[in-house]
Amino acid sequence: MLKGYKSRLRKMQAVQRDSNGGFRTNVEAQVAETQLVRVQQDIISSSVKTAKLSLVIGTRTSRPAVTTAELEQSERTIDNRRQQLLYAISRMNGAKAVAESLAKKRLFFSSLPAMAEPDKRDQDLLTSNAADLVPVETPWRGTPRSPLFLLETPYCQLIPFSPFDPGLSDANMLVMAKTGGGKTVMVQQFLLMAARSNPLISILERGDSYRPLVELMGGRMITMSLDSEQTINPWDLPEGEREPSKDQVAFLKNLTRHMLGEGEAEDTQLLENLITEAILRTYKRAAIRPSTPIPTFSDLRDELSQWRDEEKNQRVMDEAHLAAIKLRSWTGEKGVYSKLFDRPTTISLDNPWLFFNVEQLSEWQDRTEWHNIVAWQRLAEIVGEYVAKGSKVYVEGKLQTTSWEDRQSGARKYRTEIVARDLLLLGPRENSGGDHQRPTHNENQDQPSHAGSGEIVDQDIPF
Repeated sequence: MLKGYKSRLRKMQAVQRDSNGGFRTNVEAQVAETQLVRVQQDIISSSVKTAKLSLVIGTRTSRPAVTTAELEQSERTIDNRRQQLLYAISRMNGAKAVAESLAKKRLFFSSLPAMAEPDKRDQDLLTSNAADLVPVETPWRGTPRSPLFLLETPYCQLIPFSPFDPGLSDANMLVMAKTGGGKTVMVQQFLLMAARSNPLISILERGDSYRPLVELMGGRMITMSLDSEQTINPWDLPEGEREPSKDQVAFLKNLTRHMLGEGEAEDTQLLENLITEAILRTYKRAAIRPSTPIPTFSDLRDELSQWRDEEKNQRVMDEAHLAAIKLRSWTGEKGVYSKLFDRPTTISLDNPWLFFNVEQLSEWQDRTEWHNIVAWQRLAEIVGEYVAKGSKVYVEGKLQTTSWEDRQSGARKYRTEIVARDLLLLGPRENSGGDHQRPTHNENQDQPSHAGSGEIVDQDIPF
């Protein structure tokens, strides 16, 4: 190690000489020379030893950044964490850290398991502790207890690996490469190696790249489309079970949340608790039926539409009725996606190799939905003056659910409408010439409790 320091010292001294042997000023070389002399003095005169340390530390945020504001906040968070890391490492014996700016991508990939390589960012560490001289990084041993796959590293090492090893935090794998880089071939090799353990394999793909492999293994090919008779009921229970497990309830809750979509001002915790309780009620209600004891999403929709809160909380009931309305496109005879999820299962799932071709699900589905929109005060005047049947408009507002009691039947009825806050005409104005400016009037003033009364009828349809 001393030879290396002496060689670097001679280089720094040579930089400070010109071609004739004269002295020339080079501040960087002078500083480096002073440091190298001090390091050699410490090594020779004391018990301090030196080691080469190469450690790559990555910092990230825990949530993805979608908007510009979130991106700026994430950058500030990462910058703060970077400074904390630099400070923590600077307190180590003779160590220092550098914020990488040029080789981030290369260093990230070199820090992945089985991808270690010299990063050319070595730092000298002076220490009197023998433990600091132990190599920080050793060759990755894989998962010897679970040899599901066999991988070869760039250094011709064969190591076992399994994403299901209990030593790992989860069983997810992500394969990344550019188009044509061989991702499909690699995954197929993994599946063939995993076949020794007789796993249950389900493949979802837009296309048929995996079809030859599935046919070779005697699997079943299933083509999914909105008009096919192939249905998988997510509410199915394992054979012999009568009640859903916690994992089944959580899965159905997440799937239902996806169907409902994200609301701008909704109470997420309230909605998730409501859906969870509705799923449990749906299972109990369906279990009474002797012919079809397994529920579907239509049963969940009916349960939400007739929801009665034990504490008679009107907000909870409004959320339930709104969720039932949103589920219409997924359920019933008119539901666009009802043949996929809202019928008893028609697909035999007893084969260990299942291939689902979802290519036809990616085709655009033209669908029209009608909404009741209510405008008040100045915005209502603008609508009355400039908007006619067939007009293209952009509307911003909030969802509002109202209820009333039918005088004839006495039944409780509900109505969901959009209370417009702002409106923008997307087409030419009908009643007068000139360009239309976006209204700046804000509809946040007091409004009557029941906005609007009539439903959309055929005469209101513009085509």
